[in-house]
Amino acid sequence: LGVAGGGVAGATTGAVLYGTVMAAPVAGLAAGMDAAAVIGPSAFTTTVVPAIITGGGYGLAGATALYVENDIRAKNGGYNLLLDKVFDNNTDRYEECGMILMLGNNVYMEYGAMNMNRMPGGDSKQSLGNNQSVQKLKTQNSQPGTSKGNTGGGGASTGAGGQSQVGVQFGQENETGMVTYRRVQGGTGNKSSQMRITIDSEGNVHISNKNANLNLSIDNGEHSQYYTKYNRPGADIYEFEVPKWFDDMVQEYTIPQTGYQSNPLNQGGSVPKLTDTGTPGTSVEFPSPWIEWIEEYARNGRIRSGGN
Repeated sequence: LGVAGGGVAGATTGAVLYGTVMAAPVAGLAAGMDAAAVIGPSAFTTTVVPAIITGGGYGLAGATALYVENDIRAKNGGYNLLLDKVFDNNTDRYEECGMILMLGNNVYMEYGAMNMNRMPGGDSKQSLGNNQSVQKLKTQNSQPGTSKGNTGGGGASTGAGGQSQVGVQFGQENETGMVTYRRVQGGTGNKSSQMRITIDSEGNVHISNKNANLNLSIDNGEHSQYYTKYNRPGADIYEFEVPKWFDDMVQEYTIPQTGYQSNPLNQGGSVPKLTDTGTPGTSVEFPSPWIEWIEEYARNGRIRSGGN
């Protein structure tokens, strides 16, 4: 019936819905993380839950677009199609529907405003957790490594003795089910690193400036040791542990830095990127909201002075 047409109505609708559409992927990612924290990582929490929430955001946007354009046409043309055909001329229900749609949009837009501060990247088509993508990474970084693989669905495979078939190194799970992450900070001269992480006397981790991307090593210490030896003389290594399920999520969602911005899997710039592939180990750059999650789940922080 032409409800989808109309230049002015379409432009108005787009302005109203922009926040919802932009926030939907981030909301889906956050929901998947929450689900994994409660029931553990699986194909359901890493794929199905984000798809449901993201699809819900787009569905909300579509429903609101229909409602807004119908309302504009009703005011301009004198006939309210939805009120007549869908709501049986019940004005109260029609108006309640509009209020509910706008409330839902406001929730998405507020979430987007908090979490869409993103840095641009660069165009691969697969995530790090996908074998095709990791094989592509192998051609960029031919160093052998060890991998724990990925229990989150479709993870990288490992060979005998933990020798990775893909050339990307990941950290090993310890006896308490945790994986150690590291960051090199401090040092002397022009090569000093920013002090983004502080660790208090009880081992709690605090991260400053959560709107700026954060680089961490997620291997067995190879990358941080390399930096303290060759690139950051006198720097300290700040270590902490995250749950294995969280590390699985990192591996599932991380995509290459090369082609990051045009990669359809970057979810609006809200997923981690693999960086520094020319050095030993594995370095990942985390955007918000991952930084908030890292601070929330980090445990047992400690500092290795001078990298020792």
